[in-house]
Amino acid sequence: MYAKCACLADASQVFENMPSRDAFSWNTIITGYAKCGRMEDARQVFDKMAEPTSITWNAIIAGYTHNGLSEEALKQYKKMQQAGMKPNRFTFASVLSVCTRLSALETCKQLHAQIAKNGLESNAFVGSALVDMYSKCGSIGESRLVFDEMSERDTVTWTAMIAGYAQYRHGLEALNLFGQMQLAGVKPNEVTYAGILSACAGVAALEQGNQVHAHMVKIGYDSNLFVSSALVDMYAKCESIHDAQQLFDKLHERDLVLWNAMIVGYAQNGYAEEGLKLFGEMQNVAIKPDEVTFTGILNSWASLASLKGGRQVHCLVVRAGFESNVCVGSSLVDMYVKCGSIEEACQVFGTMPERNIISWNAMIGGNALNGHGRKALQLFEKMVSESIKPNDSTFISVLSACNYAGLMDEGCRYFNSMGQDYDVIPRLDHYACLIDLLGRAGHLDEAINIVDNMPFEPNAIVWGTLLGACRSHGNIELGERAAKALFELEPQYAAPYVLLSNMYAAVGRWDDVAKVRKTMKERGLKKMPGCSWIDVKDRVHAFVAEEVTSTC
Repeated sequence: MYAKCACLADASQVFENMPSRDAFSWNTIITGYAKCGRMEDARQVFDKMAEPTSITWNAIIAGYTHNGLSEEALKQYKKMQQAGMKPNRFTFASVLSVCTRLSALETCKQLHAQIAKNGLESNAFVGSALVDMYSKCGSIGESRLVFDEMSERDTVTWTAMIAGYAQYRHGLEALNLFGQMQLAGVKPNEVTYAGILSACAGVAALEQGNQVHAHMVKIGYDSNLFVSSALVDMYAKCESIHDAQQLFDKLHERDLVLWNAMIVGYAQNGYAEEGLKLFGEMQNVAIKPDEVTFTGILNSWASLASLKGGRQVHCLVVRAGFESNVCVGSSLVDMYVKCGSIEEACQVFGTMPERNIISWNAMIGGNALNGHGRKALQLFEKMVSESIKPNDSTFISVLSACNYAGLMDEGCRYFNSMGQDYDVIPRLDHYACLIDLLGRAGHLDEAINIVDNMPFEPNAIVWGTLLGACRSHGNIELGERAAKALFELEPQYAAPYVLLSNMYAAVGRWDDVAKVRKTMKERGLKKMPGCSWIDVKDRVHAFVAEEVTSTC
């Protein structure tokens, strides 16, 4: 009784004064210590027990597992086997949880073999743990094999598989499985709904997300705070920010997760000022921000390029004790970079106790963006030397750095190294960077050759890049081809017409200039005037070309 009530001093005194103790007494005091995080005391009692039962072994293994002592949990599991005790479903559930936390896929496979040997593979409890373990270790195919071979599946099993698909952005598979779950008559729970909404968000499946929302309303889950946060997140990631806002406004009970979902949603959808206003409201109701909140707010200030606001949030970060958090640190670097203060970005980056690929990408991209191309490349080489593997975003920054610094040969070398050295498959964005690099250097024949032979259909960015290069280097013929492609892809924009007209004017082809301008007039296209912004006394002022007063 005392142990279950967490009155461990009383429980320990009763236990010590017992004239005789049965297995139940030993197991109860060990479990009590473990649940209160006192694993040293639990271990001392365990070591005194002459003949631990399978329940005792499970208690000590589960205790180490729940208290985050993964390596010790595995050691006890091995000792349990050496003592001749047969593990059961509870044992395997704990040990699988440990392996999942450690991402120890090979150990997981060994455990899977032992589970099959003990005839527990079809058990819903163990099977669900296996599905979850393989999913979280990145082996989604193995996870589905286990799922398909299970003769008995409960809500937990279906939910684990759906969550696995959602985690790795297999949204369509998750949606299909959710439909099968309903046909099988298995009722979803709040975790299921959170998983399927995450899947919808991952593939921007707004229509399916709306259907899931309607299903939730039908069975009364729409007021559940946990699921509502997932709904707000889904609508925001599907770029339906007004639906997210309406849902948020209807909820009278709000926790930190829900506030974060809305604040981050505003930041992701370009509503920075609304996100900042909401952050103020959150502070007024005494909800303490966490690393997710600060990441969203810093992204908002970054998008507004407001250095003053970003510095204020930096002070809040320090006051809240999040300056050593890798996610917040990366967002601080990104904010300072986008606000043009590369020096402060370097200071934050240099003091970060831990850096991940996002931190490095922010710093490399920041130097490239601010015209420090060679510095960006030096950072890339340092990152690689520290065994941080670059990703596709890293190479966008690296190629941009080469572009700004005019390093064509280096840029081509880095592009070729993507697949050869780092197993990064170039995307259309990378090809666009390479085409821009070659175009700026005047290698237009090589640039168009890549356009014609790359494994993607060229988009407006590619053709626009090429058109700009043709104008710079006076290649009328190729410029006409690029402009015509842009007329088809983006008929509503005047920029390619203006560029082509300027190219004709530069070589005195006035008849062609007149034809282009006539076409623009017939299609109602007008050149947008130049515009500049300045921040004065916390107000942003916009100035349009030839205007004598500002607009706010």
